[in-house]
Amino acid sequence: MIVAPLECLPCLCRMAVDQVEISKCPVAARRAAVESSLYMLAMVEPETPTGVLATEIYRSVAERTGDADPCRCLKARLKEAAWNVMSLLRARVDGSLDPLAAALQVSIAGNALGQARSLRGIAKSVRHAWKLATTDGTFGEELEELRRAAAAAKSVLFIADNAGEIIWDTLLIERLAPAAITVLVRREAFWQDALIADAIDAGLGSRCALAEHTRYTVVHTACMADRSLADWIGGFDLVVAKGPENLTYLEGLGRDERHFSLLVPQCDRLANPLGVSPGEPAFFQLSRIVLEPAVR
Repeated sequence: MIVAPLECLPCLCRMAVDQVEISKCPVAARRAAVESSLYMLAMVEPETPTGVLATEIYRSVAERTGDADPCRCLKARLKEAAWNVMSLLRARVDGSLDPLAAALQVSIAGNALGQARSLRGIAKSVRHAWKLATTDGTFGEELEELRRAAAAAKSVLFIADNAGEIIWDTLLIERLAPAAITVLVRREAFWQDALIADAIDAGLGSRCALAEHTRYTVVHTACMADRSLADWIGGFDLVVAKGPENLTYLEGLGRDERHFSLLVPQCDRLANPLGVSPGEPAFFQLSRIVLEPAVR
């Protein structure tokens, strides 16, 4: 699902400004970073995927501010907030009549933690995520498809999104066993996205294989062998992906019945094709959904 950059320009501009404000660099460097981002947006090709453009803007701002990971404090606060309620969420899942459905609800809700683009926005995003996590959802046939796929799978790939939600994701990952599970995270810092250290902090290092990705390659931490990301994903019996950018990538690989997407879209452009409203949870099997041609 490639979102037209023209409609995303306001949010991309806001993203650049938020990143600059989070960094502690001098005023002159901040101004140069914003100017560079605006120039990049003005010169972008219309068909450029929003995820690619957002990543390039982040890298550009990081280079000009001299701070490769300006969101480390934001990530730390979101992780702390996620851990603060983890015992309550685990009790809710363990006590549910359908633990898989309950864990799925919590995992999807965690994607809402990524709404926070500044320290000021943390409280709002945490309240929203908590509300979604503790409100029973209706998943229909997709849940049963996931249940059957997980039971039959010998290998599962879980593509993580932000560093706060990966903590809540552990409740779902536990219920995808006994298959061999690999958790895929970003290799380079990008907003609140989870890195290897965040996966280890969530307790996944001892339970799962961990791997890192750039946009087009994957590096298995055990052997450090680069592979095509598309080819590597194709080798798993089941793929569960979090967030809109990972949905975009999976859709580009085709409508595969082995692929499931979990997210909380934050704007009409992302939400409408999925049949939900902004801020509502979305869960679907890629082979069972038809997206509007306008967003492809």
